[in-house]
Amino acid sequence: MLGERALCFGKNTTACRITLPSNSSNKPRRKPLTSRLAQCGLWLCIACGPARPGSEAAQRLGSAVVYGNDDRRDYYVAHDASVRKLFEAHSVALITDYRIPPLLDGTWAGIPTWQEAEQLCPGEPFAEQPSAAYCSGVLVGAGLVLTSKHCLGVTDLANVRVVFGYYLADSEHLALKEGDVHEIASIVSASAENADGIDYAWLRLVGDVTAKQSPAPVASSPSPVTESEPLIAVNSGGGIPLKVDEGVVVSDARDDTRDYFVANIDAFRGASGSGVFNTDGALVGIVARGNADFVRAESGCRSTIRLRDVDAKEQVVYAQRAIDGLCAVEPANSLCGSNCEQHCRDRVAPTANVGVSCALLRMGCQSANWAWGSFGTGLLFVIGAVRRRARPPRFARRSI
Repeated sequence: MLGERALCFGKNTTACRITLPSNSSNKPRRKPLTSRLAQCGLWLCIACGPARPGSEAAQRLGSAVVYGNDDRRDYYVAHDASVRKLFEAHSVALITDYRIPPLLDGTWAGIPTWQEAEQLCPGEPFAEQPSAAYCSGVLVGAGLVLTSKHCLGVTDLANVRVVFGYYLADSEHLALKEGDVHEIASIVSASAENADGIDYAWLRLVGDVTAKQSPAPVASSPSPVTESEPLIAVNSGGGIPLKVDEGVVVSDARDDTRDYFVANIDAFRGASGSGVFNTDGALVGIVARGNADFVRAESGCRSTIRLRDVDAKEQVVYAQRAIDGLCAVEPANSLCGSNCEQHCRDRVAPTANVGVSCALLRMGCQSANWAWGSFGTGLLFVIGAVRRRARPPRFARRSI
C-alpha cells in the first residue's frame, strides 16, 4: 500500500513532500508491478536528491606564524584526490575586483609578490608568488560561502569577488577561469558585534557555481573535534594562492564552550575565514584569529615567527556555531535539516559516519539513488522480458 512519502527534488527542500495515492478500502485488483512502478515514477520512488574565536592575547588573523615544520603545500604537489577536492570544490579566496583581470590573463601585472607586499626577508617560502587575496572562505551551502565577519570591513563589498580556482595548477599557472569569479549578492547572516569568540559571515553569491564546485560537508557530531586530533587546513595565507596544511593538530577543543578550538595551523594574513577539515573531508570550522605577527630583522625585512607546536594559538570557530546563526534567519535552508534529509540519513548512513552532517550523507544518498535507479530500471526490463516469454502471443496461430 502506497501512502505519503518524503521526497525531495533538486535544491528545494522547503517543498519536500508529495502525497502518492493509497489503495482504496474496497481493495481493487492489484495492478501489474510495472504499472505500479510507472504510477509512482521509479526515479521518484527511490530518489532523495539534494535538499540540500577567545583569549585576550589573540588577535584577528593578520598574523604570520609557523608551528614546528612548515607543512604548507601547493595544489599541484598534493597528489591525493581527497586533498585536491578541498581546493577544487570547496575553498575560495576574497579578492578585490581590480586584481581579477591580471589573474585571469596570467600576467599577474600590477599584483605584488608576497615578498613585496610584506617586505619579507630572502628565503621565505612562496615569497615570489602573487599576493592578491585578503581573506579566505569555504562553500558550505547552495550559493553560500562562509567566511569571517571581520573580512567584510576591509573594503566595499561591491568591489569584492569570491574566487574559486585561486590555486596553482602547476608551478606557473592558476587554475582560475572566468566562471570561477562571483560577485556578492548579500550578507545573509553574521555574528553579533559582542559575540565573544565567534566570528563568521555568510555570503550569498551572484550566479551559479560550476559543476566542479560543491558545498563542503559539515561535521555535526556532539564533539566535532577532539584534542590531538589531526586536521587539514586550506587557505590563502599571505594573499598567495591557496595552500594545504596537513600537519594541523587540535591543542584545545574547548568542549565546555564549543565556540572555537585552538590548533597549530601555519597561518598568515589572508587565512581568515578559511576552512579547516577533518580527515574525512568534513568541515569542522573556519580560521578566525592567530598568534603574533612577523618579526622584523635588523635589516628591516620581515621573517616568519616560528614556534613550537605546543605554543599554538590559532583559533578556529566551530562551523556548527555559524550554521546555528544562519538557521536563526533562514530556518528553511537545507543546512538546517529537513524530513527528507532524515529519510536519506536513515537509509544510507553507516555507523562510522554518525558524526558527519547531512551534506556529506546527501552525496552517499545520491550515489545510492543512482545505483538503485539503474538496478530498478534494469529489473523492469527483465520482468517485462520474462512475462512476454511466459505467455503466448495474443494473436498466435492455432495448430491444426
